[in-house]
Amino acid sequence: WSTESFTISAGYFEWTESGDIDLSTYEGSAVYVAFHFTSTVTESATWEFDNIVITGEENLSSDDQLFTDELFKIYPNPTTGLIYIEKPGVEFTNINIMTVTGKIVKSLDTSTELTKIDVTELNRGLYIITFNNNKTGQIITRKLILQ
Repeated sequence: WSTESFTISAGYFEWTESGDIDLSTYEGSAVYVAFHFTSTVTESATWEFDNIVITGEENLSSDDQLFTDELFKIYPNPTTGLIYIEKPGVEFTNINIMTVTGKIVKSLDTSTELTKIDVTELNRGLYIITFNNNKTGQIITRKLILQ
């Protein structure tokens, strides 16, 4: 956890602007924002948060953007039971296969660029495969048809 400084209310339900909090030192990392409140047995208070805005910038120009989602290959697709997944590098280590309602039916971690997965135990139909980069939080999604 890292604590960031902000302007605190004087209390008694007085709304106070916290001010801008610069998170640029965390650039390139997955960032989670949380609020921590502590009270004691002798003094308790109510805190309310409202109008929280998190903004950022990302360069999406084709010159700087690596289209990693185009580098993921699933074959054969449609399949009858065995699939091969090719993925670039080792950053996307977690693979989830989900139903269209979001239920995870198969999950595995792999650091290899070519992975063989047996899905014969799954029912025929449409599935969603997600590739998760646990370092950056990036998720690439593909569809899988099981015949």
